[in-house]
Amino acid sequence: MKHLKELSNYYSTLTDEYLVHYSFVERTRKDFTKYEIDTLKTILFEGIEKGVFQVDEVDIAAQAIVIAMKGLEYPLLVQEDADNMENTIHNMLNILFKGIERR
Repeated sequence: MKHLKELSNYYSTLTDEYLVHYSFVERTRKDFTKYEIDTLKTILFEGIEKGVFQVDEVDIAAQAIVIAMKGLEYPLLVQEDADNMENTIHNMLNILFKGIERR
C-alpha cells in the first residue's frame, strides 16, 4: 500500500509539473505554427511571382502543407536510418509539392 501511495504522489507531482508549464508549451506551439504558416505563405507568394507555383488560396495551401508536414514529424523523427529518412523526406516533399508546381 505504501508503494501505491508513493506512486500516486509521484504521478500527482508529474501531472502538476506538466500542467504548470502546459499553457507556456501550448502558447509556444501555437506561435511556432503561426510562424511556419507565415513562412510558407512567403515562400508560396514568391513562387507564384516567379511562376513556379500555381496556388489559388495561399492561406489554405500554407495551412494544409503545415498540417501535412506536422503529421509526418513524429514518424520521421523515430526513424533510426538517417539515409532512409532523407530519402523518405525527399519523396514526401516531392509528392506534397508536385500538386502545386506549375507544369
